Order: sequence, then structure tokens, then C-alpha cells
Amino acid sequence: MPASRRLFRDGQAVDIEAKVFDLIQLLVGNHERALDKQEIVEALWGQRPITDAALSQLIYKARRACDDNGGRQAVIRTIHGRGLQWVAPVTEAVAGGADTAVTRIPPPIAPADANAAPVRHRRVAALAVALLVLLATVAVLPWRWPPHAASLPRVALVPIENATGEASLDWTTHGLPGLLASLLDEDREFHVIDPLQVARAWEYTRAPGEDRSQHTRTATNASVIVGGALRRVAGLYELRLHVGPLGQSAGKDIILTGIEPAALAIAALPRLRAALAGSRQSATPHGAVPRDPYLAQGFARGMDSAMHGKWAAAHPYFQLVAQGEPGFLPARYRLGQAQMRTGHPETAETTLRAVLADAEGGDDPALAAWVLKELAYGAMLKHAFGDALAHIREAEPYAQQAGNPAIQADLATQAANALSRLKHNDDASRELAKARQLIERHDVPQLRKALHAAEVFAADSRSDFLALEQAARASLVASQALGDERSSTIALYNIAYAMENQGRRLQALPLWVRIRDWAHTHQDYHLEVGAAWYLASGLFNVGLVEPAERINAQVLAAARSHADRMQQSLALRFQAGSEWLRGDIEVALASCRAASALVDPDNDPSSQLNAWSAEAFVALDAEPSEVVAIARRTDTLISAQPDPSAHHLRQQWIHAARAAVEGDAAATHAALEAAREAAVDGYETTEVRQLALHIALIAHDPVSAAIGLRDGDIARLNDAMLLELAARWAAQRDDAQLAEQVVQRRQELRQAAIETLREAAIDPATVLNEITATSERRHTSH
Repeated sequence: MPASRRLFRDGQAVDIEAKVFDLIQLLVGNHERALDKQEIVEALWGQRPITDAALSQLIYKARRACDDNGGRQAVIRTIHGRGLQWVAPVTEAVAGGADTAVTRIPPPIAPADANAAPVRHRRVAALAVALLVLLATVAVLPWRWPPHAASLPRVALVPIENATGEASLDWTTHGLPGLLASLLDEDREFHVIDPLQVARAWEYTRAPGEDRSQHTRTATNASVIVGGALRRVAGLYELRLHVGPLGQSAGKDIILTGIEPAALAIAALPRLRAALAGSRQSATPHGAVPRDPYLAQGFARGMDSAMHGKWAAAHPYFQLVAQGEPGFLPARYRLGQAQMRTGHPETAETTLRAVLADAEGGDDPALAAWVLKELAYGAMLKHAFGDALAHIREAEPYAQQAGNPAIQADLATQAANALSRLKHNDDASRELAKARQLIERHDVPQLRKALHAAEVFAADSRSDFLALEQAARASLVASQALGDERSSTIALYNIAYAMENQGRRLQALPLWVRIRDWAHTHQDYHLEVGAAWYLASGLFNVGLVEPAERINAQVLAAARSHADRMQQSLALRFQAGSEWLRGDIEVALASCRAASALVDPDNDPSSQLNAWSAEAFVALDAEPSEVVAIARRTDTLISAQPDPSAHHLRQQWIHAARAAVEGDAAATHAALEAAREAAVDGYETTEVRQLALHIALIAHDPVSAAIGLRDGDIARLNDAMLLELAARWAAQRDDAQLAEQVVQRRQELRQAAIETLREAAIDPATVLNEITATSERRHTSH
């Protein structure tokens, strides 16, 4: 019976799931033809991707409800090449109301009779099933999709105007939308767009005359906007929300009055749900809301800080609510995010794992998927790319179950990132194609920046730094369109990284300063120490060694205080380079070994190979026999990779060092040439030339020196280490001309760096003389 949505077989009610009823209703209503898989999926799920297994399970349940099965197929038949069709006879009956419309079907045909002509003389038992709602004139209405079939509305909760005149309530502008968004049930009745994304898009600096609402719609693909204002009326607070389609004045107003703004937001929730989802009501997500207005206000304040990128300020608010209302999972989830973004990954993982267990137990697949994605993000920060990929694979079934294409597309981009870092380039390409298809099919513009960021990782894996820069610039445009300042800064980071690897280090230098300073202002630990490390490297590469060493020392201290193994490894390798230049060879080797020990080769083979290369470089002087052992470990690790050729440069580089230790000049030269040919950019070529000159100094080998100085117009060199090695070779060979060229180029590089900073309106003295308290300021903030 359609109105009551009940199914009867042989006069007995059959207990079935709502989606099974929808399938039967769909098939009966279209009994004159077969429906293909795509028609069924779109009718029952709209644009939400559904697995073949889920559809097969639904068909099985529908057949079982009709006492049919896949072998007999007397009621629901699979028509080869066409789809699924209701084949039992259908009789429409009208006897006083829509609910009297019934269908009568014969009992199941025995398997032996499955292909027989229709049976006319058997006793027919009635199976009352849903058919079509009849008009008063007994005319049959056209088929209507089930309630959930259409694309779910995408809801954007925009900042609420603080019209009270009270500056102390400015937190309500972002905090109340953040509170409401976190309370709404986003995966059953509608999709609620991440309030952080909405706030950034809403406050983005637009062109004169550009409509704010239209920009938000373009940036987030919202179909409905919820906005409003908080006012002071007769000594009380009035919260007025407007719910309606974009660009239309039509909609619904919700007005509440009370003494506490956060409590008003909670009180507005049932009416907001009703306005968004019609007459349907849904349970409170996660099983709880902050019952105490004080806790609700605390969560709203935390969301306000998070929306401004101030995660350190948001942290205590989320922690307060999580402790006071542990059943309110959004607070605990946001607490985990805050812990992750303020440099406490281990604590964040503990928090998020507990949220995941509760989300699974509470049947909240969307939250489970987001939690696992956050865990993957934390693993990526630690360069544990294998672990990140495992978290993403664990999240994918939850994203499918939630039916939210935005989550699925986001996970695909993150999977591509992890696979690229693991050098699984073909798999990464497939994930990128999947993400691109989801974003285009479901029009999720806010994820285009993530897609371009994944393209950055893929280009980096191929060492295609021109493509990397193009993808980073596309990511910058997409991030700026969203008003996402942090993503814009990350895009700048990647542009600077591309410049570094294309030999444009001087151009990158002011970008590293800008990025580091922005990250410090916003207390973004990972971005700050990453940019500071590259700033130190940039200064080191132009010969400004002392300020570079100071910055790196602070990066190392900050990384140790945050138990950041990967950043410690990078800083120790930098430190080893400085120690080697000063002649502290044994100390430098110890630093290299410590750096290597901090890397997990299973999770990040590329970083392990880079660390071993640095160790081999120093061991050539300090402990030559260790180079042979490093070469063996290198070959073992590379042979275990899905694409060993992706590490050809690094393997040949270390083979050249081993051959030099073994005194095999021919093999040394062959490996150096092979490494040089495998180098695809200026940065890799510089590394090969450094090794060649180092070997030349140790072995007094002019052939290796020629490889290091080939195309060696000293006036074009942009690397202080290579210039130092060239100077040592000039001294060893008593080459006064080469020595003079090196001195001149060193001076030019230093001056060019200072002028580049000055042209970018950056005071060189601040960068070179002031101790950038990456660690000191960080300790103070904690």
C-alpha cells in the first residue's frame, strides 16, 4: 500500500526495509519494461555512488520479500543485456482510496517451468504490493522518484551578523553557524558543507559589485543558504535565521528569543531541520547535543577560532566541551583536528581513535570517514605514507555508505597523494582520475584545490617540476576563489618548492620568508617549520651559512619538542652538511646516522634513500666501508618497490660512491654518468655534480672532476656546497683561475640574495641577523 508503505503476501504483512519497498515500487510502476542498473541507482540513490554489491543485496532482499529467488525469477527477472523487470502479472484495483491499489501475482513458478508460457489455470495468491497513487478520476500519476532519490540539497550556513552592538559577541558571527552545522544530520536528509569552507568563501575579497551569496554558491556549489542575524530586543537576544534557495527572497524565517545566543542556536535546530527537509524529522546526530548553554557557547567559540585558522585558540574550547559533554562527538572530532594542527599528532590520534569507535557504534559513516581521513592527514605529516594509505582504504567503505561524493572525492585525492609519495605512480594516476570524475560529476568546486594539490604530489613523484608548478598555481587560484588562506599559503609553498627544484632558488627565497611568517602568525607548526627549513636551506645555498645554521637549529629544537621525526631527520641532515663543511667529519656522520634512523623505509622509501645518500656522502671521508653497506641496503629497498626504476637516480648515485670506495674508476664514472642522465632538473644535477667533485677530491680523479664541472660555467652556479667543492678542487690542483671564479661567484650569490629580499620589501637584516625564534616562540605559545 503506497500511503502506508506496507507490503502484504498471502494476506500477511511482510516486514521489509524502506529501500527494498522503494525498489519493488519502482519495478511495479515500470513493469512494462526492464530497467537498467543506472536507472535503478539514480531512482533510488540519486547521484550518490553505490557499489554493485549494495545493489545486488537490495535485489536479493526484494526477491526474498516476494518469495522469489535468483534461480526461479518468477517475479523479478534479470533480462540479459537490458536490466531488471517485474514479470509477474499486475492488476490495478481501485476501491475507495489510493491504498486499495494492489497488484496480484502468481505463486513462484517451479524451476522446471521457468521458461514456460504464462500459467493461466493455476490458483493465484494475492501479493499486495505498492503500485501507483491514483487520482480521484482513477487516472494513474506518472512515476515519482522515492524521497531520497533526488540529489540531496547542499546546505551552506553562512556567517551570522552580530547586530547586537556588543563586541563581546563577535564570536557568534562564525561560531553559531559552526555550532548549527555540526549539529545537523548531514548524511541522511541533506549535505551540510564544511562551515570552515563556507566562512572562507563568504569572507573572500570579491570584485566590486560581485554578489556575496552568488560567490559562495559558486565556490561551494550550495543549493540552499542559511543566514541571519543576532539582535538585542527588549533586553533579550533575538536570533533570526533565513532558509531559502540562493538568489531568491522566498524561503522560511526562523525567529527565536532568549537570554543566551548559543542556547538559541540549539533551540533553532528542530525548526531548521524541518525547514530544510520539509516535514521529515531526523534524530539528533551523534546522539547528543551540548545540553549546557555554556558548553554550547564554548563549542561555538572554538568553531569561530577554527574558521579563522586559529587552531591553538580553538583547542581549549573544544577540549572543554569534549570533557563536559563526551557524547557530543563533533566537539571531540574538532579537538582531534586542533591537536593535529598544533603539532600534537600522538594525542590527536588517541582522540580521533576514540571518536572513530563511537562513530562506528553510533552508525555514523560520514563521521567515521572524516575521522579516518584526519588520521591519514596525520600520517602524511609524519611521512608515514603507507599508514596514510591504510587509513584512506579503511575510510572508503564508510564514505560509500554515507553516500557523500564530496567525502569520496576527497579520499581519492588523499589516496593519490600517498601513492605518489610511495612512487606507485600508476595507482596514483587512477585515483586522480577517480577524484576528477567525482568532482566534475557532482560539481564539488571546493575540492578542486585538493585535486590540484594531488597533481602537485604526482608531478613531484615524476620529478616533473614544471608540471608541479603549474598544478600549484592552479591550486592557488582554486584556494583563493574559496577564500582559503591556509590552502593558498600551501600552494605558495609548493610554487616555491618547484622553483627550488628548477634552479630558481633566489626567486623562492622571499616566498619562504612570507610563508614562514604567515604560519607563525597563525600558529601553524608544520607549515612554519617546513618553510623555515627551506629558508635555512636557501640561505645556506647562497653561502649565508651562519644565519642558515641558526634557523635550522631552531627548526630542530621545535621538531624535537613536537616529536616530529621527519622534520628532525631533515634538520639533522642539514646540520650534518654544516658540520662537514667545518671539517667535523665524525660529528657529521653521527648526525647523518641519526637522521637515517628517524625515517621509516616502509612508509617513506624516498626519504630513506635521500637520508642514506647524505650518510654515504659523509662516510666517503669518515668511514668508507660504511658506503658499501649503505649500497647493499639501498639495492634491497629499491628492489622491493613496485617500480624500482623510479629510484634509478638515487641507486646510481650510491653505486658511484660504492665504486669509488672499491677503487673501480670505470664503474665510478659509469655510475656518475648514469646518475647525471637520470637527473631531470637542476637540483638533481647539482647533487650528482657535488658527489663527482667529492670523489675527485678523495681519489685525485680528474675524470670525476670533469663530470662535476661539466658545463661548469662557474658564473651560473647557484649552490654554495658545489662552489665549496670547486674551490677545494682548485686548491688541490693549484688552479688560480678557477679559485678566483669561485670567490667572485660566492660574492655575487650573497649579494643577489640580499637584493632579492630587499626587492620583495623584506628587510634582509631581519632575516640574516635576528634569531627567528621558531622554537623559542613556539615554546612560549605552549
